[in-house]
Amino acid sequence: MVYPEMEVGDTVFFHPHLIHGSGENKTQEFRKSISCHYVSCECEYLKDLKGTQYEYVGKDIMDYSSKKTKNIDFISLWKFKSRLVSGREFEGKF
Repeated sequence: MVYPEMEVGDTVFFHPHLIHGSGENKTQEFRKSISCHYVSCECEYLKDLKGTQYEYVGKDIMDYSSKKTKNIDFISLWKFKSRLVSGREFEGKF
């Protein structure tokens, strides 16, 4: 195991498949995180996660988001949360 020693405001980058975690947040502040994914604009959103490796993660995301906003479907949620960094917008149908 590797325990990187971090100071307030430090950032650590790692591969998303790396199993990771952190100790208890002993402050009154929120921890912040950013998840970046680089994909082709031709990629498509999965319309039905049932039976895929993403089924349970999708359920957790929808359960959490339903506490924050009502009546949003999975694809609309990810379109809202996504940002184009460079390149062109996908012009096909979802």
